[in-house]
Amino acid sequence: MLWLHGDLHPVNVPTVDGTVCGVIDFGDLFARDPAGNLAAAWNLLPDGTADLFHAAYRPALDAAALRRARGWAVRRALGGSLIGEAGVRGRPGGKATSGPPAHAALRRLGVTPSRPATRATASGQRPCELERLPSRPCPRRVGAGGPSTRSLPDRRSTASSERRS
Repeated sequence: MLWLHGDLHPVNVPTVDGTVCGVIDFGDLFARDPAGNLAAAWNLLPDGTADLFHAAYRPALDAAALRRARGWAVRRALGGSLIGEAGVRGRPGGKATSGPPAHAALRRLGVTPSRPATRATASGQRPCELERLPSRPCPRRVGAGGPSTRSLPDRRSTASSERRS
Protein backbone atom coordinates (compact mmCIF):
# COMPACT_ATOMS: atom_id res chain seq x y z
CA MET A 1 0.00 0.00 0.00
CA LEU A 2 1.05 3.55 -0.77
CA TRP A 3 0.07 7.03 0.34
CA LEU A 4 -2.28 8.35 -2.31
CA HIS A 5 -3.78 11.71 -3.16
CA GLY A 6 -7.15 10.05 -3.67
CA ASP A 7 -8.72 12.79 -5.79
CA LEU A 8 -6.49 13.38 -8.82
CA HIS A 9 -8.59 14.95 -11.54
CA PRO A 10 -8.20 18.08 -13.69
CA VAL A 11 -9.64 20.46 -11.08
CA ASN A 12 -7.02 19.40 -8.51
CA VAL A 13 -4.04 19.46 -10.89
CA PRO A 14 -3.57 23.04 -12.12
CA THR A 15 -1.59 23.69 -15.28
CA VAL A 16 0.07 26.69 -16.93
CA ASP A 17 0.44 26.54 -20.70
CA GLY A 18 -0.25 22.80 -20.63
CA THR A 19 2.38 22.01 -17.96
CA VAL A 20 1.43 20.71 -14.51
CA CYS A 21 2.34 23.36 -11.95
CA GLY A 22 1.00 21.77 -8.78
CA VAL A 23 -1.33 19.36 -7.04
CA ILE A 24 -3.93 20.70 -4.63
CA ASP A 25 -6.66 19.42 -2.29
CA PHE A 26 -5.04 16.70 -0.22
CA GLY A 27 -8.22 16.22 1.83
CA ASP A 28 -8.58 12.63 0.59
CA LEU A 29 -4.99 11.56 1.36
CA PHE A 30 -4.88 7.94 2.50
CA ALA A 31 -3.09 4.61 2.04
CA ARG A 32 -4.50 1.97 -0.30
CA ASP A 33 -4.28 0.39 -3.73
CA PRO A 34 -2.39 2.70 -6.15
CA ALA A 35 -4.89 2.02 -8.95
CA GLY A 36 -6.94 5.04 -7.86
CA ASN A 37 -4.08 7.43 -8.55
CA LEU A 38 -2.93 5.58 -11.66
CA ALA A 39 -6.29 6.46 -13.22
CA ALA A 40 -4.86 9.97 -13.59
CA ALA A 41 -2.98 8.80 -16.68
CA TRP A 42 -6.28 8.74 -18.61
CA ASN A 43 -7.91 11.64 -16.78
CA LEU A 44 -5.01 14.13 -16.90
CA LEU A 45 -2.44 13.27 -19.55
CA PRO A 46 -2.72 14.06 -23.27
CA ASP A 47 -3.86 11.53 -25.87
CA GLY A 48 -1.52 8.60 -26.40
CA THR A 49 0.46 9.01 -23.17
CA ALA A 50 -1.35 6.70 -20.74
CA ASP A 51 0.44 3.59 -22.02
CA LEU A 52 3.83 5.35 -21.76
CA PHE A 53 3.03 6.46 -18.20
CA HIS A 54 2.00 2.98 -17.11
CA ALA A 55 5.02 1.35 -18.81
CA ALA A 56 7.36 3.71 -16.92
CA TYR A 57 5.62 3.21 -13.55
CA ARG A 58 7.61 1.19 -10.99
CA PRO A 59 6.99 -1.34 -9.66
CA ALA A 60 5.59 -2.63 -12.94
CA LEU A 61 1.81 -2.92 -13.04
CA ASP A 62 0.01 -6.20 -13.53
CA ALA A 63 -3.11 -6.55 -15.70
CA ALA A 64 -5.44 -6.50 -12.67
CA ALA A 65 -4.01 -3.18 -11.41
CA LEU A 66 -4.46 -1.65 -14.86
CA ARG A 67 -8.09 -2.85 -14.98
CA ARG A 68 -8.76 -1.30 -11.57
CA ALA A 69 -7.07 1.94 -12.65
CA ARG A 70 -9.17 2.00 -15.81
CA GLY A 71 -12.32 1.52 -13.72
CA TRP A 72 -11.34 4.44 -11.46
CA ALA A 73 -10.64 6.58 -14.53
CA VAL A 74 -14.07 5.85 -16.01
CA ARG A 75 -15.74 6.62 -12.68
CA ARG A 76 -13.94 9.95 -12.29
CA ALA A 77 -14.55 10.95 -15.91
CA LEU A 78 -18.26 10.16 -15.67
CA GLY A 79 -18.47 12.19 -12.46
CA GLY A 80 -16.67 15.10 -14.13
CA SER A 81 -19.03 14.86 -17.07
CA LEU A 82 -22.05 15.12 -14.77
CA ILE A 83 -20.54 18.07 -12.88
CA GLY A 84 -19.83 19.77 -16.21
CA GLU A 85 -23.40 19.20 -17.42
CA ALA A 86 -24.75 20.61 -14.16
CA GLY A 87 -22.57 23.69 -14.65
CA VAL A 88 -23.83 24.22 -18.18
CA ARG A 89 -27.40 24.04 -16.91
CA GLY A 90 -26.69 26.37 -13.96
CA ARG A 91 -27.39 23.73 -11.32
CA PRO A 92 -25.86 23.90 -7.83
CA GLY A 93 -22.44 22.27 -7.56
CA GLY A 94 -21.91 22.32 -11.30
CA LYS A 95 -18.75 23.53 -13.04
CA ALA A 96 -19.00 23.90 -16.80
CA THR A 97 -15.19 23.67 -17.06
CA SER A 98 -15.25 20.08 -15.73
CA GLY A 99 -17.07 18.75 -18.79
CA PRO A 100 -14.46 19.06 -21.57
CA PRO A 101 -11.59 17.28 -19.74
CA ALA A 102 -14.00 14.57 -18.59
CA HIS A 103 -15.24 14.03 -22.14
CA ALA A 104 -11.64 13.87 -23.40
CA ALA A 105 -10.83 11.23 -20.76
CA LEU A 106 -13.87 9.17 -21.73
CA ARG A 107 -12.77 9.36 -25.36
CA ARG A 108 -9.23 8.21 -24.41
CA LEU A 109 -10.76 5.34 -22.45
CA GLY A 110 -12.90 4.33 -25.41
CA VAL A 111 -16.13 5.04 -23.53
CA THR A 112 -18.94 6.75 -25.40
CA PRO A 113 -21.80 7.52 -23.03
CA SER A 114 -25.18 7.57 -24.71
CA ARG A 115 -27.13 10.78 -24.46
CA PRO A 116 -30.89 11.11 -24.52
CA ALA A 117 -32.44 12.83 -27.50
CA THR A 118 -32.35 16.58 -27.07
CA ARG A 119 -35.35 17.39 -29.24
CA ALA A 120 -38.25 18.79 -27.23
CA THR A 121 -41.66 17.15 -27.32
CA ALA A 122 -44.94 18.97 -27.94
CA SER A 123 -45.17 19.72 -24.20
CA GLY A 124 -41.68 21.28 -24.26
CA GLN A 125 -40.17 18.53 -22.09
CA ARG A 126 -37.22 16.45 -23.16
CA PRO A 127 -37.90 12.70 -23.47
CA CYS A 128 -35.66 11.90 -20.47
CA GLU A 129 -37.81 14.17 -18.31
CA LEU A 130 -40.94 12.33 -19.38
CA GLU A 131 -39.49 8.97 -18.31
CA ARG A 132 -38.83 9.95 -14.69
CA LEU A 133 -40.85 8.11 -12.12
CA PRO A 134 -43.18 10.27 -10.07
CA SER A 135 -41.70 11.08 -6.71
CA ARG A 136 -43.44 9.53 -3.74
CA PRO A 137 -43.01 10.34 -0.08
CA CYS A 138 -40.87 7.86 1.79
CA PRO A 139 -42.82 5.91 4.39
CA ARG A 140 -41.76 6.71 7.94
CA ARG A 141 -42.03 4.37 10.85
CA VAL A 142 -44.16 5.44 13.75
CA GLY A 143 -41.94 6.91 16.43
CA ALA A 144 -39.23 7.87 13.93
CA GLY A 145 -39.93 11.58 13.96
CA GLY A 146 -43.46 11.71 12.66
CA PRO A 147 -46.60 9.84 11.73
CA SER A 148 -46.46 6.98 9.29
CA THR A 149 -47.62 7.70 5.74
CA ARG A 150 -48.96 4.15 5.49
CA SER A 151 -49.55 1.42 7.99
CA LEU A 152 -47.11 -1.47 7.88
CA PRO A 153 -47.86 -4.87 9.40
CA ASP A 154 -45.94 -5.68 12.53
CA ARG A 155 -43.61 -8.43 11.32
CA ARG A 156 -42.67 -9.48 14.84
CA SER A 157 -46.19 -10.43 15.85
CA THR A 158 -46.73 -12.30 12.54
CA ALA A 159 -43.46 -14.20 12.87
CA SER A 160 -44.09 -15.18 16.48
CA SER A 161 -47.61 -16.44 15.68
CA GLU A 162 -46.25 -18.49 12.77
CA ARG A 163 -43.65 -20.10 15.05
CA ARG A 164 -46.32 -21.12 17.55
CA SER A 165 -48.36 -22.93 14.88
